[in-house]
Amino acid sequence: MAILSFWLQLLTVYGISIEDGIILISTKTPYEMRSQFSNAGLILDITLKSFDEIYTSLANEDYLFIVDVTWDKSYLGILNSLSMSLGIVYLTSSSEMTKFPFRVPLLNMETEEAQSLLAFIKYLKIENFVILSSSIQRDQTVSDLLTRETLKNSYSHITYSDELTQSVAENIIGSMIKAKGIKNVVIIDSSDSLQIIEKAIQSKKYIKLGTIVIYSSTSFYHEHIDGTLSIKEYMSENAENKYKLFLHVLINKLTKAENYIEKILKCKVNKENLLLAFSIFYTNETLYTITNVQNGKDVPIGKIIKSQINKEDTNFQVNITDTIYYPGNITEITSMKAKIVISIANGTNDPYNTFSYQGFAYMYLGANYAVFRSNFYNEIPNFYIELFPTDCGMFWYEPLWYKNCYEPILDSMGIAILTSFYGDAIKGNIFTLRTLSKVIPQISPLGIDSTLDNKNLYPELVKLESTLKNFISSRIITIMSLGYTDIIYIASNDSEYLKERSELFRTIIHSSGMKIINDENHMHIQSNYTREDFDKYIEFFYYIKNTRCTVFFLAVYYNEMVIEALYDVGLRKGDFFFMLAANVVEFLDGIEEPYATKRRELIEGSLVMSYKEYVGDLGQEIQKELSEKYEDISFMCMTYDTVSVVKEAIKYLLSIGDDYENYNKLMNAIRKNKFVGCLGNVYFDKEENTRASSQFIIKQIIYNSTTKLFDTIDISYLDRFSSQMFTFINPYVWPIGSSPPNYRLYNPCPFNIYNIQSSSKGKTALYIFLSFFIILSLVVCILTYFKSEKKIIPLTDKKYISFEDYFFFLYFPLQFFQIIAMGPDQDAYVYFINNFQAFFSLDFNIYLDLKFEKFWFMFYWVLTFTVFWIFGCFLYWSRLGRVIEKTWWTSFFAEINKIVIIIGGNIGFIPIISMLMNIYICINSIGENITDSYLKYDCTTMCYKDTHKSMIILTTIVLIFYISLAIYFRSLWENEQESLNVKTKTSYLLILSFSQIVLVVLNKTLKNYSQNIHGVVCCIIITGMIIITIVFKPYNYIRATISQCITFVSAFFIVLNAIVLRNTTTIINWLIINSIIIVFVLIAGIIIMKKFPEKLFSEKRVDISSLFIFQFCNNYHKYLKDSKCLKINAIVDKYKVIELSRNSEGE
Repeated sequence: MAILSFWLQLLTVYGISIEDGIILISTKTPYEMRSQFSNAGLILDITLKSFDEIYTSLANEDYLFIVDVTWDKSYLGILNSLSMSLGIVYLTSSSEMTKFPFRVPLLNMETEEAQSLLAFIKYLKIENFVILSSSIQRDQTVSDLLTRETLKNSYSHITYSDELTQSVAENIIGSMIKAKGIKNVVIIDSSDSLQIIEKAIQSKKYIKLGTIVIYSSTSFYHEHIDGTLSIKEYMSENAENKYKLFLHVLINKLTKAENYIEKILKCKVNKENLLLAFSIFYTNETLYTITNVQNGKDVPIGKIIKSQINKEDTNFQVNITDTIYYPGNITEITSMKAKIVISIANGTNDPYNTFSYQGFAYMYLGANYAVFRSNFYNEIPNFYIELFPTDCGMFWYEPLWYKNCYEPILDSMGIAILTSFYGDAIKGNIFTLRTLSKVIPQISPLGIDSTLDNKNLYPELVKLESTLKNFISSRIITIMSLGYTDIIYIASNDSEYLKERSELFRTIIHSSGMKIINDENHMHIQSNYTREDFDKYIEFFYYIKNTRCTVFFLAVYYNEMVIEALYDVGLRKGDFFFMLAANVVEFLDGIEEPYATKRRELIEGSLVMSYKEYVGDLGQEIQKELSEKYEDISFMCMTYDTVSVVKEAIKYLLSIGDDYENYNKLMNAIRKNKFVGCLGNVYFDKEENTRASSQFIIKQIIYNSTTKLFDTIDISYLDRFSSQMFTFINPYVWPIGSSPPNYRLYNPCPFNIYNIQSSSKGKTALYIFLSFFIILSLVVCILTYFKSEKKIIPLTDKKYISFEDYFFFLYFPLQFFQIIAMGPDQDAYVYFINNFQAFFSLDFNIYLDLKFEKFWFMFYWVLTFTVFWIFGCFLYWSRLGRVIEKTWWTSFFAEINKIVIIIGGNIGFIPIISMLMNIYICINSIGENITDSYLKYDCTTMCYKDTHKSMIILTTIVLIFYISLAIYFRSLWENEQESLNVKTKTSYLLILSFSQIVLVVLNKTLKNYSQNIHGVVCCIIITGMIIITIVFKPYNYIRATISQCITFVSAFFIVLNAIVLRNTTTIINWLIINSIIIVFVLIAGIIIMKKFPEKLFSEKRVDISSLFIFQFCNNYHKYLKDSKCLKINAIVDKYKVIELSRNSEGE
């Protein structure tokens, strides 16, 4: 309709036409311009003509107006004079800032153009824009005027020459505008250079969503770029070239003047009225048509109207009549900043929606926060970053799915992509985008695939993880720092990739100095191993268990399944040490039973090595900010820095004025750039796609007894490039109190230790047997009391001490050690005192720590000795025993038998009973039945069946005889020793024997229940014996009684000390305290002993060896060659052989 209206106006100029005007031309007037006025009333070439000549030529002509198309501003002075002289208005194509009453410019004046552009810029609320202008005078004038009016909002004013080249134009658009983040441009260019500028805009891909480009130009050599805006001389928007532009403008002005004269003035058209019309409507007119390129065509959408408010003030009003469509077909600009789009693979679904996982999307919230923070702090001036989410896959790659997923969004993906976490998905993104010819930088937080390290194969990729070799080496270094040298290696090798990876891991382990102890046949399992495959691999896992190595390196997909299998073959807490490569708390909590128990049992105390996040001041600041927003911020630092990688590369390119949208330049900047991010110093390996600046954090898995959940604590930082490799934060917390040994202790038992439970039936049997022996002892003591001699003759005269007397007094210190051996254990001196104590106590089970074969050897030896002792007793007290004493060749054996009986019945009383009673100690079990219990000193022997059952019966019979005979004959043996001067009351010996048996029984029973209670009971018994000893005065020699008291009192304080300081003191403290006790008691005893007369004394210079022969050989005279050697000639009566009354009775 606008075109039709224009031509109607053109053809129906009522009183004015081109024939009514004079067209002034010059040699500079283009031919195309002349041709537009071929039907003019007069065409006059005024080249080199003077005013008079021109005036003379026109003075007699009757024309309404003059049109100046001389294309030469130098004629304006002549034309001013001419129009004034002729009283005629002239319309000129030349621009002039000054005003003249008879001059009407064909085109809008420079000030009007500048003010119109300013009004339009204000209307669109444009901030921070660049003014581009050609070097021709009019464009320079307009741009200068506009620049002065917009100093606060304009970023810069760039002028280019008429001889603008494409490279210079691209540098202007790319480096000086786009690289500065300027998304708004006003182009004032009426020259042919406009075409070159527009080509640069397209080649540099400057036009983006939200870009605003405004043209003010009379040039017709430009592209129609969708979304751009233009202001065009009103009613000239349909002109095909700049020559017709002038014609259209001329006709428009003449038509407006004629309408004004006829409709407003209601007069005829003449020179005077025409001049009046131009002078009036010129102050209020539509200056420009605003056009918007839509679908390649200029569409008028509004006007710019000038209105004169008063003589000094002019208003320029923008009137938009239609919708503006900006680049990207949007109708509203929300930000004046340039948008940088980065894609992000933060989806939650695998191809075909086969699997959904929210974890990666949650971790990528760190990237979202990085974008928010960058935009908030305006880290890239004039730019803002926007993430474009994708959801094409997370774990595996399916080509068709990926292609169909990416194809529709290809144009929206931006300049880079924050790609997936896992290798297959990363490869899928790379291959798919290559296929679709969309090669952009890809940044992964991890990658977890060593094949992606290859820079030549994947040049568009970088990863924030370290090289696999560096990562594995760091794990091994950490393990070795704990003192481990040997390791179990379990991996998968059922593909070429897994084989290569397995070999790499083994090489790293060996080169680090660790030894893989499992053989080649027990090293690999299938990559998809699950608990359903356990039976298939049961022999494999039992082999692993039997190595006894506690340190593991697992390179399998499902670590948790292997851990469950190791639990099933018998490994328990403290048997398994593993260093994982990621946080595994997620598969410890919330798992159904019994799998949760299996995992938790083994995994507690293991280490987790992950990348150290939140490094340095910036990292700590970001950590604090993220912690306020999210509960778990693991891996968010790494996703944060995926944005930082792109952002810092863009900032670098912008600083040098380079194009950040150019893939090669952006990728090169990413690889070469070094910056401080959330991870600390971030830069990439020159030869690979991995980060070269990785640091690691070592964490330990602990169990929170309050929350009943597993958690991790930070233990140390590992930086292999630092002078201090490990920086410790917290001490290790081991579930068994200390770090697991490299090898588990050998378990000779035919069952797993965790199967052990307390055996109530075994304990009941133990209590029954030992109670029986206590009752037996009591009965024997009572019977012996009534059948024995109850009186002893006090030692009143001084006598020489005999060998038997020495032996008698030797028993007191031996008894001391036997008593404290029956008391509670004390951890501080157990290793120091065991050998010393056991040697003197003759408790061989303590002395040798007897187990298994050693126990049985000693048990059988004691049992055999006891059997022979029993037979020796019967022999000694039988007639046969009296006979063998009389013959010279058997009397020696009779004496030996007597010594054995004395030692076995006195010194060996406690040790023999203690050793033989060990056969009843079956207090632990692996089942509910009594036959499921096992012997304490040999876990391979199951109790109350087979051999043990036979030994129980035999031992019980032997103990019955031994206890009965030992108690009964103990007093008789003293009476048998004629040379023994010190005698004991029978009643006291019976009480002593009974108390010793009770101590042994308590040692086998109560001690296993509570060491402290056992110690208290022992102290009570010892106290009772002290009282009885003091009250009864059981010996015929008072110094013997004092010696016995010293023994009991010392034992009492030692046992009491063991109760009080059993678990708290050190061996030094124990030695000091107990030494003081013993010395004090000995001194006190000696002082008391000195108050009583010494009845036994030794003769000087007695040959002990000769005395020994004399004592134990009836025919000692056969060995005496020189009687002087015995030194006993003076007291020979003392050593006469006195025949026992029973011998004479026998005769």
